[in-house]
Amino acid sequence: MLIALYLRQADLDGEEARALLGELRRSQPESEGAEQIVTFTPAGKRMALPLEDGAEHSMLFPVPEGTFDVVVVSPQLRFFTNEWSRAFLAQLVSSLRPSGSLWVPILSKRGDDGLWSERWLTQTLGVKASLATSLPLLRFDRIPALSPASSILEWYFREHAAAMVEDYLYSTSGAPQIAEPQPKAAPVARTIAGEVADSVPFASHLERFASTMTYSVTGASYKSMLLSYILEKELPGRTGLRVLDMGGGMGMVATELVLTSGRVDQATVCDPLARNSLVMARLGRFFGERVQDRLELRISRAEDFRYPGAFDLITFIGSLLYVPREARQQVIASAFDALAPGGLLVVHENIKSPTYTKDFDVMFSVEEIDALLGNHGRIERYLSTATRAVTREAAGSKTVFRSVRK
Repeated sequence: MLIALYLRQADLDGEEARALLGELRRSQPESEGAEQIVTFTPAGKRMALPLEDGAEHSMLFPVPEGTFDVVVVSPQLRFFTNEWSRAFLAQLVSSLRPSGSLWVPILSKRGDDGLWSERWLTQTLGVKASLATSLPLLRFDRIPALSPASSILEWYFREHAAAMVEDYLYSTSGAPQIAEPQPKAAPVARTIAGEVADSVPFASHLERFASTMTYSVTGASYKSMLLSYILEKELPGRTGLRVLDMGGGMGMVATELVLTSGRVDQATVCDPLARNSLVMARLGRFFGERVQDRLELRISRAEDFRYPGAFDLITFIGSLLYVPREARQQVIASAFDALAPGGLLVVHENIKSPTYTKDFDVMFSVEEIDALLGNHGRIERYLSTATRAVTREAAGSKTVFRSVRK
């Protein structure tokens, strides 16, 4: 029996993995034959076939159709009720054999926090759960193929990551960053399909790519969900919105908002890395009319950016810390000036902590970021882990979305 286990990296060898497998074995005593367990984590870097027992694969690896007998998703992972999750579930269903079963967690009992609930899972998968387990898991059997989701994750799986690897390797090869990918990158696509790489440094490049793409693609799920929730709470009924994502990288969050919010008409991404234009061009080609004339990338540092008009929402999501300290106050002031009346400035940053080694010296303390934003108005705070507003005291040193209205 071939089993796919999706869980956190921290749980690979712990109680969580043992509990999940124990529940699976108790519920399927009729299963015969040796087990092979393939693990997938958000931090996994393996992005190539063959799938290996004992290796840690990327959670975003597009597994071929009809591979697994059972797919189990850990309750320790967090998923929202959005199009991104529909695309993820569609990939899991596709990876099952016809007689296979999908085990997914109930993350919300009340159903008002934006997380997976039994009702949402049943509606999305199109069948009723065949078994409730002693863990917060539901088992679904004979699930019909799901229709395509309107999400960047659908694009990611459809492209099978290969084209994006080409872009990434080409953009780090020393060639002009905004040029089109050249044929020399083509062997990468064949490697993703399971063939042997031609070049020695391929593996290290692929690991770097996997980390970059996992951060960008996975992060777009909760970031777009929470931004849509903030817009709903702060700007109710307001449509035709213009959004600017400062330091928005490959445009994942901006594209997801355009595709799913129903209220965002145009999104602009400001980022200093020209190579991100390669990915955004692929996004535009894949989604066609759905994003045509609604997405743009402007190559600039935040401190040099010239705002092209007024915006209803300007975001700094994990990017403000890269602005030089001496320029941060002016950058925030310029962004606030560029807001339309009633517009929102939203900042999302991890708070400085000894647990962070990378970027520790440029991270914010709670007092620093509150002082920076508080100069422009009252700060509202929203969790990163659920659609819920919190007080300053409850936010503490958590990573939260901070919103200031003009």
